[in-house]
Amino acid sequence: MQKRGYVVKESREGVDREYKVHVLSKDTIASRTEKEITGAEKNKLFPTNMAMIVNDFLVEHFPDITNYSFTAEIEQEFDEIANGKLKWQKMMDGFYKPFHKTVEKTESVERSSVANKSRELGVDLKSGKNVYVKLGKFGAYVQVGENPDDNGGEKPKFAALRPGQFIENVSLADALELLKMPRDLGMFEDLQVVANIGRFGPYVLHNKKIYFHSQRRRPLHHHTRAGL
Repeated sequence: MQKRGYVVKESREGVDREYKVHVLSKDTIASRTEKEITGAEKNKLFPTNMAMIVNDFLVEHFPDITNYSFTAEIEQEFDEIANGKLKWQKMMDGFYKPFHKTVEKTESVERSSVANKSRELGVDLKSGKNVYVKLGKFGAYVQVGENPDDNGGEKPKFAALRPGQFIENVSLADALELLKMPRDLGMFEDLQVVANIGRFGPYVLHNKKIYFHSQRRRPLHHHTRAGL
């Protein structure tokens, strides 16, 4: 599942959240605000956007198999086979014939109709262009602007979704935040320095070299004198 890109194993940082504490003592209520970190996960498997699409496809076209009762029913039939009450050939025949028909039927489903999860989120007020969230060959991303036609035109701007973000629940505000990157940080040694967020998290690009934060991921190259 990991090799096919359905799940990723990683740790995710939590976010600070404030909450109210009310204490009743001697007919008096005292209130205070405290903070906690919520959503932190360490070395766990997380589904990807591709997994969500495959799951939706299976639920739509194979409802009998993805039903929660399917495993329980199969286990019961296995027990009957073990007790000699059911022939395994009959059990397999009863399962495989309708299953094979469904497989043949789904072979005619266009791949583009399954993977096309494009969703319009709204309009970027600064540029007046439409903002979309889509699934591409290398994962889910947001886009501002339209795809250029054969006659040319201005190319749209793209930004990859961050870990934990899904096509179904990305908002316009989320997309606009993602589209703030890449960001020009200025010049160093007569070369441009750019900050961006990629597949493995935030990074800085300088002189065709990528530098990650040392606490998040080992850098691909040695640090420069600027401490990048």
